[in-house]
Amino acid sequence: MPVFLPVRSAGAAGGLESPPLAVVTPADVLRSPRARFESQLRLFDAGPLVRLRTPGFCFWFTHDAAMAHHVLVENAASYDKPASYDVLKIITGEGLLTVKEARWRQQRRLVQHAFRPRAMASYAAVMEEEAQAAAELWEQEAEAGTAVDIAAEMTRLTLAIVSRALLGVDFSREAAAVGSALTLAMQHANNLLFSPFAVPSRWPTPGNRRAARAIAELHGTVDALIQARRRAPKASDLLGELIGSRDEATGATLSDEELRDQTLTLFLAGYEPTANSLSWAFWLLAQHEAVAAAVAEEAQTVLAGRPPRVEDLPRLPLLGRVFSEALRLYPPAWSVGREALADDRLGPYHVPKGSIVGVHILGLHRNPAYYRRPDAFDPEHFSPEAVLARPRHAYMPFGAGPRVCIGQHFALQEGLLILATLAARFRLRLTGRRVAPELTLVLKPDGPVWAHLERRVSSRRSGSVRRIAARAAGDEP
Repeated sequence: MPVFLPVRSAGAAGGLESPPLAVVTPADVLRSPRARFESQLRLFDAGPLVRLRTPGFCFWFTHDAAMAHHVLVENAASYDKPASYDVLKIITGEGLLTVKEARWRQQRRLVQHAFRPRAMASYAAVMEEEAQAAAELWEQEAEAGTAVDIAAEMTRLTLAIVSRALLGVDFSREAAAVGSALTLAMQHANNLLFSPFAVPSRWPTPGNRRAARAIAELHGTVDALIQARRRAPKASDLLGELIGSRDEATGATLSDEELRDQTLTLFLAGYEPTANSLSWAFWLLAQHEAVAAAVAEEAQTVLAGRPPRVEDLPRLPLLGRVFSEALRLYPPAWSVGREALADDRLGPYHVPKGSIVGVHILGLHRNPAYYRRPDAFDPEHFSPEAVLARPRHAYMPFGAGPRVCIGQHFALQEGLLILATLAARFRLRLTGRRVAPELTLVLKPDGPVWAHLERRVSSRRSGSVRRIAARAAGDEP
């Protein structure tokens, strides 16, 4: 648990205050995933802005919507990505996630080309096909009565979607190898960023060598795809869109190295965060059967037994609220950091130039000032009335401002189509170990999420689906 130290305001510029200081020791870092998660939820007991000192780092964290808006939107030009993001460069190079402001704008214009409506429609077709294929596999699992790991299932499914939609290839045979390389690379990045015992990547340790081989395998795979695509152009996937994109202002196109960096950035962003979000959504529904039944009823009523299509999603409002609530409670990107390029002010506090300011999205999403039941699973947090009653930036699972996640619509479309396909047909019964949230570069389950699958029987119950869900929501996620 962070220890808050008394802070003297003397020395703050212009008579402004200094925020409370919380110290995290190596022992805190080594605590269980659940203990570390719970300590983050207590971080803002001392106020809306705190300084957090950990082994090797000092951050400023806020869970206040107005402060978040100031850093990410209103005064975004006075902040840039901090050096802590550089650990991802070993995987993604100078992709949109890591590149500094000077190069970011041109890259953003080029990559935006790949998310036009026409391109999104082609991605939706892939999502629909893969979600339906997953449902057929789940039919077999339900018949067999064996427990399945929901987290592994969602990783496999999102990897299949991203590989087809983004790269135009079917990685079903190579899924284990590609998934293993991605896992090793991300574990290496997590270790460099969070472990108090991490050693530099250049040291020839067994772990560093394994990570280097995994990263080289990923780079080689994408480089080969780029060269093959240049020889045989195809514009129905994201890689084809990227190769054909041209900056209207300068006429510039993406080099092979830039193509690889952007492709790997979007690949990582497109599969792991969505897989984790879906794992949490199914885990929550499994603990709140009345809500899950209402979601299934809504889908059965709207779809009348056919698979969902992307145009059906606006007609499934409860499903949308459930997924939004899962993203609120367990945002995959649980914090975003910025470096102050000049002295700034957040409320009554002075922020010196060079400070690393983190918008603590997890804390923001559980701030009792914005949510009536901040730690409870309650889809009515996203009723139209509730959304209008709170500040816009009290909810930002994909960030905010100029550097908001470029693939947020892809991720939402993917997650909702999968959830609509599977939640309408299957009931999940959790079994085995207790799941805890693990804070890494993304917020994920700390291991397998085991569940038995049961087929749902189509129903046409009377009454309001929204009323059923509101009444059925439990007290704890």
